[in-house]
Amino acid sequence: MNYERYYFTGTELIRIIIEYLLIDVTVAYLFFDSVMAFFVGLIWILPYERYRRRAFQKKRKQLLMEQFLELITAVSAKVNGGISAENAFRDSLSDMERMYGRDAMIVRELKLMMIRQAHSETLEKCLTDLGIRSGIPDIYDFAQIFTIARQNSGRMRTVIGDTVRTMQEKSDTEAEIEVLVSGKKLEQKIMCVIPLVIIAYLRLETAEFLSVLYHNPFGMFIMSICLAVYAGAYILGERIVDISV
Repeated sequence: MNYERYYFTGTELIRIIIEYLLIDVTVAYLFFDSVMAFFVGLIWILPYERYRRRAFQKKRKQLLMEQFLELITAVSAKVNGGISAENAFRDSLSDMERMYGRDAMIVRELKLMMIRQAHSETLEKCLTDLGIRSGIPDIYDFAQIFTIARQNSGRMRTVIGDTVRTMQEKSDTEAEIEVLVSGKKLEQKIMCVIPLVIIAYLRLETAEFLSVLYHNPFGMFIMSICLAVYAGAYILGERIVDISV
């Protein structure tokens, strides 16, 4: 599997279409009060689909990284117990199946490694290939360190143990940052909803107050600017709270 590409399932695609239609209806009603605006807004469904695809892809990579970290932690413990690296990865399959289920990404990758090793491919090559396909720098770096340790060092246990500890520390740091910014992310989402609530309230309670902004060129121009500023603020807010280590 190439983790740099993401293909929606049928359920996910239907969900995304429904999401966008709800957004389009809301924007057309609150900003333009026009059915035509709804149909014009449909042209943005493809950029929204790409935006959601990146979000799903990022989530999948995060899940794969979590599973891989659990795998190499188990492998490190087995190697420290005197088992060879190949056998440690093979023995960890049952552990991963218990933790994540038979259909988990890391389980599929482990089974693929075993098949490839049965056809005379080295474990180092299998790990490097996973690092390339995953698009996750930490996995690729681990594969390179593992390869160098196998080729040039007799301290395999120490190298794997140190690498695993470093990756765990990074993962713990990312988790701490996520906890710290989770409140800010919630605030950002609330702040993005408030303008829509205010416009909806004004439309329902004092419709004549906003009537001058609808069904005329000047009003459409002003509301288009407001919509562009709102969309820009939303994108900027998401980037501000998206902190990576």
